[in-house]
Amino acid sequence: MTGIANGNAKAFWVDVEVDANGSRAVLMVKTDLELDQKEDGYDAAKVKALIEDIGRHLADNPYLSSARLVRDFGH
Repeated sequence: MTGIANGNAKAFWVDVEVDANGSRAVLMVKTDLELDQKEDGYDAAKVKALIEDIGRHLADNPYLSSARLVRDFGH
């Protein structure tokens, strides 16, 4: 799996979610962007660009069923 072409995607990995119906691969993406629209520092254009880049990555890797953004708080 190649990288995500976006500087705000700081790291990524694949998790597997399991439920009563089976399992699925989920792309986890760590970002330095504020993801809460109500918080200072939220940049809608940057978040949208990251989501679009992740969408292209999902299209290129059809075994991935979805993606989840994870905020990196620097801890």
